[in-house]
Order: sequence, then C-alpha cells, then structure tokens
Amino acid sequence: MHGFKPFLDQQELEEGSNFPSQIRGAIRSACVHLAIFSPTYAYSQWCLDELVFMLESKAPIIPIFYNVDPANLRWTDQKEKGVYAEGLHTLQMKKTVDPRTHEEKPRYDSATLQKWRKALSDVADISGFDLKGKFNGDEGLLLDEVVKRVVKIMAKNTQLYVAKNPTGLDDKVADFETTVLRQQNTGEVQVVGIVGLGGVGKTTLAKEFLNRKRSEYSKSYFLSDVRENARISLHSLQSKLLKGLFHVDQRIDDIHQGTEVLRQSLSSSKVFLILDDIDHMDQVDALLPDRNALHKDSLILITSRDEGVLARSGVKESSMYKLTGLPKQHSQELFCLYAFCQPCPDPGFEDLVNKFLMACDGLPLSLIVFGALLSGNHVKSDWEAILYRLKLPNDIKNRLKISYDALSTEEQMIFLDIACFFIGENKSSGITVWNRSGWEGSLGFKNLQLKCLAKVDDHDVIHMHDHLRDLGREIAENELPRRLWCPTGNIIDWLHQQSSVSPQPF
Repeated sequence: MHGFKPFLDQQELEEGSNFPSQIRGAIRSACVHLAIFSPTYAYSQWCLDELVFMLESKAPIIPIFYNVDPANLRWTDQKEKGVYAEGLHTLQMKKTVDPRTHEEKPRYDSATLQKWRKALSDVADISGFDLKGKFNGDEGLLLDEVVKRVVKIMAKNTQLYVAKNPTGLDDKVADFETTVLRQQNTGEVQVVGIVGLGGVGKTTLAKEFLNRKRSEYSKSYFLSDVRENARISLHSLQSKLLKGLFHVDQRIDDIHQGTEVLRQSLSSSKVFLILDDIDHMDQVDALLPDRNALHKDSLILITSRDEGVLARSGVKESSMYKLTGLPKQHSQELFCLYAFCQPCPDPGFEDLVNKFLMACDGLPLSLIVFGALLSGNHVKSDWEAILYRLKLPNDIKNRLKISYDALSTEEQMIFLDIACFFIGENKSSGITVWNRSGWEGSLGFKNLQLKCLAKVDDHDVIHMHDHLRDLGREIAENELPRRLWCPTGNIIDWLHQQSSVSPQPF
C-alpha cells in the first residue's frame, strides 16, 4: 500500500542468517519506525534492543500504545509500580553462568539496563497513538491514523537519488560541514553557497546533504536546474517552489505576485531549501524575496558556477564552500568502478589508468565519462589510442561550454588566450597583453576566477583545468582573430594555406 515496503521480522528474516545483524541493518536503513508497546514489551530483551537501535538510527519513531498506559514508559525503576518496571526487574533478576568461572552472574549488566530505561524514557517524549485513549479501543481507527502519519513522514523524508557510485562523498560532506556550516551563527538564517566548475559535483553534494539533514527541518525542498528553468519563466519556478515546500497549488501570474506569496510563506516555517545552479542574482531575489523574514533557524543552500553571483546575492565569503575535484585515491576508485566494475585497475592497466587520472584532474564528470567509455575494453592499444587523440566527449564539452557561453565577449577572448598561450605564465603578463588589446584585463581575469574557469597559484602563475584548456583550444580553432599555438609544423602549414587566399585579420 502507498508503495512502501515494511520490514516484519517474522516474515523477512532468512533461515541461517545472523538475526541480530539482519534486524539492525533493516532498522538502520528504514525511513520511519513503528514501536508498538504492549503490556509485555519490557519483558523482551529483543524489543528493548530494537528500540535502542531505532533511536540510534535517528529516523522518526511513531510510538503506538497497545493496551498499555503511555506513562509506563517513564515508570521503569523497580521502586515504581507499572508493567514496564516489573518487566525490567524481571530481566534484571535473570542469571547466567560465567563460562570461565562457572559461577552464576546477572545476565544483563547495569549499563544495559540503564540503556533500556533511557530508551523508553526518550520515546515517552514523542507524540504517539494510544489505543485506549483517543481511539477508545477501535483498532481500525488507530490503523487509519498511523497510516496517515507514516505517509506524511515518508513524503517529507523521501531520499533524493544522489549518484550510482558516490565515491568520496562522505569526506566532502564532512569537509563542507566543518569549513562552512559550523562557522555560522546559530539562531539566525543560514545562507550558504557551494561554488565550483561544472561537473565537479556541486549538485551531488547538495542532494546528499539534504538527504542527511532534512529530518531536522519542518519543511525541505530541492529546486533543481534554476538556471535552465529561469529562461522559460521565473514565476513558474516560484509556483514550483510553493508547491514543493508548502504543497500550495497556487497559480502565479507574474514575479511580483510570486515574490509576495513566497515572502509570507517562508516566514512561517523552519525550512531547508536548496536552489541548484543559480547564474543570476535576479533568480535569488525572486525565490528568496526577503531573507530577513525567513524563520530564524532556516537553512538556504545555493549552488553556482559563479562566485560573483553568490557574493552579489548576499552570500558571505566565509559562507561559500569552494568545491574542488577528488583526490587521487577517490579519482581512481570512481574511474575504475566505471571502467572495470571494481574500485581498482585490472593487472597491467595501472599506468594507463594513472594517465587518464592525470588528464581528468579529479573532475568527477570526466572520470565517469571516460571510465564508461572504456568499460569492457581490455585492449591496451585501444586505451593508448584514446589517450593519444584525447578529445572531450560531447557530454563533458557541453557541460563545460555552459560557463564559456555565459561570458562577455571580452571574457571569452581572455579565456581563449589563456587556453592557448598563458597557462604556466605569470598573471601580470597576460593582463598587460589584454590591457593593450583595449580590454579590462584585470577585471576580465578576476571574473574568470570567480566562475572557476581559471586560477593562479601562490606565485601568481596561471592554471586551467586540462579539459577547459582543450575546450578553449577547440573553440579557438574556429575563432577570429586566429590564435597560433600548434606545433611549429602545423603553424607553417597554416601560414602557407593563408598565403594562397585573401588576407585575414590576425
């Protein structure tokens, strides 16, 4: 019913399997737990252990009190009167024989008993369903209400699909929390950003973080592909956000109407909202019209390729997480999972794998695409041929070209110059050339840095990802003025060709 699969131990446990391990795994992976408290519940070590596992999983728990007073969960000390106090006392009095000394000893130590008492006490603070109370013993009514609660929780906690092979993601999430979120002031709206090159994993990181944290917020939503969808209509995005966060199916006819409706709605709830792939501050203004009116404990996470857009949208420098590529170990694992269906290279392919890793330079998109391209191919000469004529597959090229297309004409010219001439050169040399060309060299280069298209090291030397370099050089082959960076022989051939046709501007 409703597409949910319940775990019932009597039906699900396999003969010959490790029952405690199987039950613990099922509890750990469940999205919601039903804890049914009967009069004999506290007499069972299994029930009490499972309750502890439920609390440790951090997933929502729905207590159901079946012919037992909820107050019994608080009356657990043997001095108190109640069926759970009696049950725990019975367990406390059970004995076993020590296999080493052959002496009798308590079966359950005091720490275990205290852990069970605390678990019962913690669940007593959670709002649940009392068969004898509100439902007057009607099990049918109780079941209907429980189903409604489960459906509501599941709708809120449905996990977003993140990645087939989320290699290195745990480390990225931990680093994001440490470097950005833990620096934020508590008790106020947190607006944070993730910035990085296309294909570096911004959306993947944001989805994973939402999956892990959404239960801490009353409402949560992932608004995907803002850049692309904003081209069609910003007010349709406002309508989509209203429906996704508040389940309000309201028609929005223009941005101004949507802005006002969102302003009023966002102030009422503690929300976790992700705006994915922002490329203009107008999009943030339309979707977050008044950040001061947001609930003080809300979290807003914005992903973008452009650090400048985040800054102009009010995201502080200390609240931006600059996502970089994967380290070598994780790069190899991700590449090999696609190329070999295992996290390490086949024997004899180690050197070839290392060469592809160097070419991809930690970019997850490239590692996945090239790994998939080579999947099932165990002919070394084929790998070497692909390396020799290494060209960007269209899916990588198209993703990276989005950032290039968003540049101004001058910024595009500077980008192409870097790809052809200035990688490994001092930044001042490039700026001098660009200024003499009549361009704003310093400003143009800074904008490329903000868009993660170029970077400088501690010595002011310019660097660019190999795939961006290859994209730039491919574009430059068909651009005027012509840029000559090819090996000498090719340049001479090209000059000979030009001598036989009408002159072109250089």
